[in-house]
Amino acid sequence: MYYKILKKIKNKNIYNFLINIGKKLPKLSNKLKNKNNLIKKCLTKLWIYIYYKNNKIYIKGKSDSKIINGIIYLIIKYYSNKTIDYILNNKNDLFNKIKFNNFISINKYIGYLRIIKKIKEFAFNKQQILINKN
Repeated sequence: MYYKILKKIKNKNIYNFLINIGKKLPKLSNKLKNKNNLIKKCLTKLWIYIYYKNNKIYIKGKSDSKIINGIIYLIIKYYSNKTIDYILNNKNDLFNKIKFNNFISINKYIGYLRIIKKIKEFAFNKQQILINKN
C-alpha cells in the first residue's frame, strides 16, 4: 500500500494529494466532535474517535483542515480494523516507510504524531483491560 502512496506523492504536489484523498473521509457526527475526541495542541481542530469491536480497533476522524483530513484518511487506512498487537508492535509505521515527514510541514507531522500517540495509548489501555479480565 505505501509504495503506491509514495509513487503518487512523488508524482503530485503533496498538498493536492492530501486534499484529494481527504475528500474520501466520511463525515464525523457532531456527537463525536467532543472534547474527549479532540486532539489537543494542534493548529487545527482535529477529532479522532477510536473504538474496539470484534477484537479489532477502529478509527474515525475529521479535521477542519482539508490537508489534515488527507493525513487522517491515510492513518485510518493503515491503522483501522487492526488488532491491538498490530498497533502496539508496529514500529515501522506508514509515515516512516514513505518518509512522509520529508513532504509535509513540521506542524502537520507533529499533528500526525499526536494522532498515532492517541491510537497507541488506546490500544495499550484496551490491552490492559483485557488482561485484567482474564
